[in-house]
Amino acid sequence: MKVLIFLSWSWIAFVLIYGCITQNLIFVSPGWDYDFSVPYAELFSNLEITLSLSCLAISYTSYISIAFLIYKQKTIMSCVQSRKNEIMILLQSTLVTGYITAMIFVWHQALFAMVSFIDMDSKRNQGILNCCLMFHCYVNPTMTILCNK
Repeated sequence: MKVLIFLSWSWIAFVLIYGCITQNLIFVSPGWDYDFSVPYAELFSNLEITLSLSCLAISYTSYISIAFLIYKQKTIMSCVQSRKNEIMILLQSTLVTGYITAMIFVWHQALFAMVSFIDMDSKRNQGILNCCLMFHCYVNPTMTILCNK
């Protein structure tokens, strides 16, 4: 398990460092985009999607496992009828995972045809997506506060 974690972190570090060295990203008003004139930029775009979606899947699976373990422990310890904690954990993880996954799909429309109805050539839509990308840092803490009063 430790070897797998080490390899995962090594791969993420490689992608980040190599991407910074080759300058795969350029500023395109009102946000950032891949510079596809640079070698391997398309590869790194695909690697970003793969890493993002796999991390989201692992995270969501972990949340489901935590909720299941809490449910199992409560069942063993007592006959508590309230399942509020488990429901709140699942609600929080589902909303956070759904929000971030939707942003990834919209950001990479060329690969996901299901969101092609959103016009990403519009500066307004690009600005809205960039605001959503900035807000995504606050989604998990906000949901934690709302779900776990």
